[in-house]
Amino acid sequence: KAAHLLYIENMSQSDISALLHVSRPTLNKLISEAKDEGIIQVSIHDIRHSEHNIALEQNLSRKLKLRDVKIVQAAGTTPEFVKSSIGAATAKYFVSLLKSGIRIGIGWGNTLQTMTNHIQVDPGIRDLEFVSLMGGLSTEEGKRYFMFANSLCENIASNYNNSTVAMLHAPLVAQDKDAAEILRGSGSISGTFKKMQKLDVAIVGIDGDPKHSTTLELEQTLQKKQSELLRKKSVGNICGRFYTKEGKTNILSIEDQIISILPEDLRKTPLVIGAAGGTHKVDSIIGAAAGGLFNVLITDRDTAALLNDVT
Repeated sequence: KAAHLLYIENMSQSDISALLHVSRPTLNKLISEAKDEGIIQVSIHDIRHSEHNIALEQNLSRKLKLRDVKIVQAAGTTPEFVKSSIGAATAKYFVSLLKSGIRIGIGWGNTLQTMTNHIQVDPGIRDLEFVSLMGGLSTEEGKRYFMFANSLCENIASNYNNSTVAMLHAPLVAQDKDAAEILRGSGSISGTFKKMQKLDVAIVGIDGDPKHSTTLELEQTLQKKQSELLRKKSVGNICGRFYTKEGKTNILSIEDQIISILPEDLRKTPLVIGAAGGTHKVDSIIGAAAGGLFNVLITDRDTAALLNDVT
């Protein structure tokens, strides 16, 4: 009778307990025994054909040593469709993690900007603190500002009551090492860097290799370092921190001039979501995973399939 009420009549467990005059633990025991005896049998009809994705997610989690992988089927094959699909999935994953009072680090990029379009206002979540993880790039294209970390933090924070933003009012690349030290030591910037060391969650974009890098496209100082990055076999960067396919970081000669979260602070953040898609980013994802720069991957099915083949 308990099984019938639960699965056929769709009654709640509390209502069934009251009707049968048993406690919730006793009801759970009855349901468990019904499963053991074959009274209840569970059958999953994969009408969305997601079984392959689930197996692929599990394989990639093991191979890349990640906490979780989420694979989405892009609505189309163009980069715009891929980014939109990953952005929507990232927003959904992000919202599922939220609870009032936590501190969240935000990176930058087209995919994260797309993510902000899918975040819903939630009056039940409040007192979040968003931390910008990197300085702004030197692009002259004003419209690109909306995918920079400071702007994304403001945009996302506006959805949650009494939430605050720790900005990073600095360039991504300082003029020289001394200038970088002065910037990091200044009041508000120093405070933001201290907050980067104690994040609960971070969301970052995974940029491509030097030939496909949006960072190099927009940051003139780093454009001059393209030959060095190629020589040192850089396969990507997260928040302007470049790395090799083996996960080696701190490879750039002007590393001390970069104003962004340190790799070691990303590694000690409990949950770092890396959002990236496109088969040209396969090595970028592998290198970032090897370096421990993220532990949750959200990507598209084609990229995931290729990752599975080459790892």
